[in-house]
Amino acid sequence: MNKQRLILPFVILALVVAAPFSNAQAPRLSEEQLSQLLKRFPQADADGDGKLTQEEFKAAYQKARQSRQGNARQTSQARMKLAFDPGWEKDEFPPHAVSLKTPEEIMAIYKDGPAGRSAAASDALSFPKPADGVMRIVGTGHSFMAPAYRTLPVICRAAGFEQPLCLHTGGGVTGTAHYKWEQENGIFEFDGKPLPKLLAAISNAEWEAMIWGHGPPGARPEFYTCWINFCLQYNPDMKFFLADAWPQLHQVWRLFNLEANPESEAFFTDEVLDQLAADRNTTFASLVNALRDSRDDVYILPTHDAMTEAARRFNRGELPGVEGLHKLIGGKERSIWKDQIGHLGPGFDRLEGYVFYATLYGKSPELISEPINFNDDQSFPNAALDKAFREIAWKAVVEHSLSGVSDENKNGIGDHLETFPATAHSQNQPEPNVSAETLALYVPGEFKGVQYRLMKPIDFDPSKTYPLILSLHGGSGRGTQNIKNLLIWNEWLADEDLRRKHPAFVLAPQSNGRWLDNTSEVKIYPEPGSITIDDLPEGMRKFGARMIERIEEAGRAPEPVYGVLDEVFELIDTKLSKQYKIDADRVYVLGHSMGGLGTFTAVYQHPDRFAAAIPSAGTFYPWLDAKRIQDVPLWIFHGKPDKVVDYMGSRHVFDRLNKLNANAKFTTLKGVGHGSKNSPAFKYTGDDPEKGYITEYASDRCDKTDHVWDWLFRQKR
Repeated sequence: MNKQRLILPFVILALVVAAPFSNAQAPRLSEEQLSQLLKRFPQADADGDGKLTQEEFKAAYQKARQSRQGNARQTSQARMKLAFDPGWEKDEFPPHAVSLKTPEEIMAIYKDGPAGRSAAASDALSFPKPADGVMRIVGTGHSFMAPAYRTLPVICRAAGFEQPLCLHTGGGVTGTAHYKWEQENGIFEFDGKPLPKLLAAISNAEWEAMIWGHGPPGARPEFYTCWINFCLQYNPDMKFFLADAWPQLHQVWRLFNLEANPESEAFFTDEVLDQLAADRNTTFASLVNALRDSRDDVYILPTHDAMTEAARRFNRGELPGVEGLHKLIGGKERSIWKDQIGHLGPGFDRLEGYVFYATLYGKSPELISEPINFNDDQSFPNAALDKAFREIAWKAVVEHSLSGVSDENKNGIGDHLETFPATAHSQNQPEPNVSAETLALYVPGEFKGVQYRLMKPIDFDPSKTYPLILSLHGGSGRGTQNIKNLLIWNEWLADEDLRRKHPAFVLAPQSNGRWLDNTSEVKIYPEPGSITIDDLPEGMRKFGARMIERIEEAGRAPEPVYGVLDEVFELIDTKLSKQYKIDADRVYVLGHSMGGLGTFTAVYQHPDRFAAAIPSAGTFYPWLDAKRIQDVPLWIFHGKPDKVVDYMGSRHVFDRLNKLNANAKFTTLKGVGHGSKNSPAFKYTGDDPEKGYITEYASDRCDKTDHVWDWLFRQKR
């Protein structure tokens, strides 16, 4: 990478946040760089001819600088709005995107190019499996993330473990999630110049979490879902964390309609700080809720609430040694913020690191008894201020609704750790995916250690016989709290009109691993050496190669941690069937994602048990014999652009069933991603060619009823 190429990210940053350069002269850029810059800042093209000249760039550059000088507010005309590449509007990334290649190809591309920048002192593309509860983390980030990336490993070391980190960072916009996605993939601005550090790490090693810094104004959910989808292809249990930064002066200008920076720090009253926090929380809540349509395990690292709480305490005189709120306004060196952009003042990197530690691991940093060697000025922060930082961090984390951590008994340990010690690193929240009314309809129970919920038929009559639906949750429903196992389709099944039309029991068990009958003689995974990549269909070789690699590494088939289908079947056979009159000829199974895979697995291991099945966004392993399931009525659903569980996992099994004249139908959902909340599968009422919702039939045996629930309840064993 040449020196002039390095200038461009800083130029972009300058125009986004108008941070002044030490040199007042605008740098000269090549034609290629001017073209790239125009894509991001079309307003700089003064004559509107579609070409950015050096003179136009210089004028825009100077205008941005002048708008900041003299403490003046940047006018709407001078403020440059970031424009995102039009490629983000398309359904798919360019075919040469590195993320579409195999793990081996991705790693080879990375090794042939430059190393990615990192803010971590110790950084690697892979780590051995750590102690229980410790997460291996990949992350992007900019200068607002650097303080925590420096201090988090030091804090974790004092807590008794090393923090594995693999980071690809940059300054300003160059460290944001969407910028790194473009850069790593070699697309859009970086066309043909990939730098796939994180893509290589994620696809070739095991990770538990990914972290991003906050994005620029106008950041879209797809800037993060691209990373989520890629991560889940290779590490399906990963969790995701988004830092929400802290108050910046441009936020103050916008929210309070100011023409200049406040003249005095007295402006920042508790009321003002509350408004700043509420504004930021609203913005990030909207973003995280949109992301949770794809993946429930997305959380906020609440640095904003931590810094506003620090400001409140400073106003009350409760931050020993801190001299001011904002150096640019009050002129004090030891202030919370030090410049126009909002970088942290001395010592506050600890506070950000404590917020990261508390959110990621669900424990208050106040519980760390060993000394923490930050290698900074030993006189500042002093012990009293460090204690305040730890208190502030834990308060911000447990009081934030999207952090995934609560502490009802106020002992400094997250409730999820005390309730579910077997999954100490889990951030699954005890917040239901369904309404309180629906939750109440599904009565909780427990059988041989397996938690479950059961909804009885409406107007239940013990003298009548009813069908039963076995509902299998996806990966985000794992745990033992017996709440997250209810998904959006459980809400729809609780609809009063549907319950009156089709009265039935609905059983929703909870697994803490995969869905598998561990006692069945019918095995799901092949023996080592029994299958090669050439045995797999071309469309599934990327997925299959990963599975084969793990089988060979382990020297045995990789049986899941805990399957629970054997206990679930025993629950139905020995308890529910004796307690209630269940129609054994009308037992159905359905699920989405991991639950879709579980549905295929349940039917494959026990084809004589079920009257019908609905696997959504699942996979039928290519080495399994499709003849075992050919006579079970199947309605398979899958979104074509699904980036988490590949569409080919369903496409391939249907093609095999089609050749067998099986009793199977397959609905392709064009434009539908992986998230169950967006999928119309369990509320399907018929094909819609305009939307690209098309159903295919494997034989004349198939019931062509359009409505999914009408179809299901018509099936009998």
